[in-house]
Amino acid sequence: MTIVKQEVIITGKNSVFETIVAGKRRIYSLYILQDEKPYYRELLSLIKKKSPRTKIIRVDADEMVGLVGETVAHQGVAILVEAPKAVEIDDMLDQVQKEGRDPFLLVAAGITDPHNLGAILRSSAAVGVDAVIIPKQRSASLNPTVSKVAAGAVEHVPVIEVTNINNTLNALKDRGLWIYGAQSSGKEIYDVDLRGPMVLVIGSEGKGLPRLTAETCDVLISIPMSGKVESLNASVAAGVILYEIYRQRRGN
Repeated sequence: MTIVKQEVIITGKNSVFETIVAGKRRIYSLYILQDEKPYYRELLSLIKKKSPRTKIIRVDADEMVGLVGETVAHQGVAILVEAPKAVEIDDMLDQVQKEGRDPFLLVAAGITDPHNLGAILRSSAAVGVDAVIIPKQRSASLNPTVSKVAAGAVEHVPVIEVTNINNTLNALKDRGLWIYGAQSSGKEIYDVDLRGPMVLVIGSEGKGLPRLTAETCDVLISIPMSGKVESLNASVAAGVILYEIYRQRRGN
């Protein structure tokens, strides 16, 4: 993964708190609105304790919008932090296997809605996914909206950008991982053994898995439906499948 940006903006109360508590990245500045919200005192106390060199900058509403954009629900706070450190897939797999665990990855193959990607990252963090892989092109990126929806999950789950999803999946096969693609024509998830070293592939919101990606998968899986609706939102579908994988991997 190659990260060009050296600094990124994170917004929203939960995401900002989680980033500060995690302490994994340098925090350059905390931007806070000039009005007073109930959590400001707690936030200022935390930042002084965890990152005392961070600049505290009071801004007005227009300045905050100029910083984060008009469409971002910032909740009055934002931080400027160093970009996530680059993660190499092979290094990550080596570390997981060194710990004696079966790798558990998720590939978001063309999720363009930042809210969906953020929700997928949050669910991934909750069930112990080791990394989320996204394409460099035709995909939502780690912008402030994704970070806010993920509510701090990006501090716990590496996001790895790759040039070619299909080549990456084949490389993961060579490392001994099984590839499971979410598709409506697949086997129902409750009838499939989802344990062991694996990758879950979630397709785009409207088109699902690209044909070549589906053909690259070892097994296609689906969520059983009653027939009253044809499909689920991409992040909801990912959450359902992730928790079934989590249940099976726990031995339940």
